[in-house]
This record gives sequence, structure tokens and C-alpha cells, in this order.
Amino acid sequence: MVTSGNFNRVVTGDDQDYSVTIGNNNQVELGAGNDFANVFGNYNRINAGAGNDVVKLMGYHTVLNGGDGDDHLIATAISKFSQFNGGEGRDLMVLGGYQNTFKGGTDVDSFVVSGDVIDNLVEDIRSEDNIVFNGIDWQKLWFERSGYDLKLSILRDPSNDSDQSKFEHIGSVTFSDYFNGNRAQVVIGMSEKGLSGEREYTMLSDSAIDALVQAMSGFEPQAGDNGFIDSLESKSQAAISMAWSDVVHKKGLMV
Repeated sequence: MVTSGNFNRVVTGDDQDYSVTIGNNNQVELGAGNDFANVFGNYNRINAGAGNDVVKLMGYHTVLNGGDGDDHLIATAISKFSQFNGGEGRDLMVLGGYQNTFKGGTDVDSFVVSGDVIDNLVEDIRSEDNIVFNGIDWQKLWFERSGYDLKLSILRDPSNDSDQSKFEHIGSVTFSDYFNGNRAQVVIGMSEKGLSGEREYTMLSDSAIDALVQAMSGFEPQAGDNGFIDSLESKSQAAISMAWSDVVHKKGLMV
């Protein structure tokens, strides 16, 4: 189903639906079923409802509500000023875009961090959740603590030499209250799923994250030819390299 134009209200029904929304100020109710939706335009609202839904945003000023089920909500790099709400279920939230905010909701949620992140905020990270790095070299990641918050900076690959690309060269995501009893697993690698649905995965230990924060404290992240690490003195570089080897290997349900 394709919805175009402005100020429409669409109810797709309870079967599996494929929805494309183009335009502004539209409200789409996907209902029950495992639905797929692509959203363009501005000031739209998508209520995914029950089911394991996949919703991808390529617009601005939009609210995406996952509802019940194990939802997959995707913020592309071009999305801006939007709110992603996972709702109930084991949700997979792919972070990205500019000034987007995310709430996983209840159950175990996973937040994927990649080069699509420009400026994001995760408001409800919890200890049972996962922060998953996807396709980012460890030298292009910077860890900071601000109060109880964890801020990750990501050195992005600019698409061109425009002023906008230079402005977006370093992305960031803040996990609110991470250090206040909400230390989610920080996953840096994983295997393929087995028949049981479980994976083997590798995560940074809590002490590794503390060591990275400590080694990077007092410095501002500065981009070099090989990431953020080039600008640091050798003692800090050694501490950071050692922290990245302080890992824990586990097996379980993962994204």
C-alpha cells in the first residue's frame, strides 16, 4: 500500500502489509501482522501495532511506534528530528541520522551503532540491553562519561567535501543514565545464528569500558589518518589498545 500526499489517515488491517508513506502529516496504523514499512516525508506518525514489524525512516520529524512484538526500527543517515519507540518485545533499533531519539521499551532491546549515526540519544538503556557495534573500526570510536551518561563518538566517512559532510564528520550517540545501574552489554563481534537462534558473541568488559573512558578523559576527539587514536600520546594509546583486548565471550540470543 502506497500513501502519498498530506494529512491522510490509513489503517492497513491485520494481515502482513507492505506500506510506503510519502508526504507530510500522515498517520498510518499497520495493525496486527508482521508488517514492512518505508517512511518518507515530514511530520508523519507510524503505529506498527502487534507483530514483528520492520519500519525504515528516511524523513524528518516523525514518530515511529513499534508496539507489541519484536520490531526492527531503522533510522537512516538522512533521517532527522524523529522519535523511535520500540514498545513491548525484543526490539532491534538501528541508530542513525541527526537529532533522533530512541526508547527501546520493555524486554531486551538491541541498539546498533554504525557510521550512519550523526547525533542520537537513547533515553532508556538498561542493563539487560545490548549496544552493538556494526562495521566500525575500534580506532574510530571514542568513549566519554558525562555524569551518568555514556557518550560514544564515531569517526564517519564523509561522502564528499561539502561543508555539511565536514559538519557530520564526527557522529555521536548518548546513552542516558548508562552508569547508573544500566550498563548494557557492549557487543563488538558475533557469529552467525545457530539452529537454536543463539549466537556466540564478544563484548567489552565493564572494566574495559571504564579504562577507555579514563584513557580518553581530558582529551577532545580529534580525527587523524587512522581514527581518533593518532592524536594521543603513547601511554594513552597503549591503555586504549589494552582495553580493547579485555573482552568477555558469551553465547545467547542476539540480534
